[in-house]
Parts: sequence; structure tokens; C-alpha cells
Amino acid sequence: MSQRSVTMISLGYWFSAYTLGLLLHPYKTVRELVRRPVFGPLVTAPLVIWGVCWLTTMIGLRFGWVVLWILGLEATPRFIHILAFLWWWLTNFLLLWQMVVAYLWVRFKVATGN
Repeated sequence: MSQRSVTMISLGYWFSAYTLGLLLHPYKTVRELVRRPVFGPLVTAPLVIWGVCWLTTMIGLRFGWVVLWILGLEATPRFIHILAFLWWWLTNFLLLWQMVVAYLWVRFKVATGN
């Protein structure tokens, strides 16, 4: 393995480990992120995830009809409503998650005096 691939695998591991930590136990993970400022930008992970989902949704809306046409399916109103519900559920979940993480970030920053 080259040094570049090892670096990419390591960065991917740290990103996924801290993001999972933010989801499962945000208090402990944000406290660790404040202590290690190098990984501080990971606090915005819910916002980044929402941005990727939004971009994927826009591409899906633009070219989704091609996939449905190839598969021989039809976008029924019920299917559209289910997708809309899932989109708004995910948006609300990520917004609330970001609010919790941002609150903890500010709380720990003030407590440590950074």
C-alpha cells in the first residue's frame, strides 16, 4: 500500500469513528473534539451530511425519471409522498442533531476558556 492510500484510509476511519461517536454519545465525543482542535471541524458533520443528501436529492430529482423509465416504473403520488416524508424526517433529525452538537461545542469551549 502506498502512503497516500494509508493516509486516506486513516482519515476515513477517523471521520467515521468521530461521526458515529457524535451520533451515539455526543457529550463524550464533543468533549474530546474540544480537547483535540485538529478534529474540531467534525462538529459540523450533520450539516455536511445534510448537504450531501440535498445534492443527491437534487440530482435524483433531475435524473430520477430516467431510472424509473429504465426500470419500467411509475412515480405514483403515494411514492412521492413517502419520499417527501423521508426527506423532511431526515432534515429535522439532522437539524436537531446539529443543534445538540453545537450546544455541546459552545458549552465545552466556554468551560475550557478556549
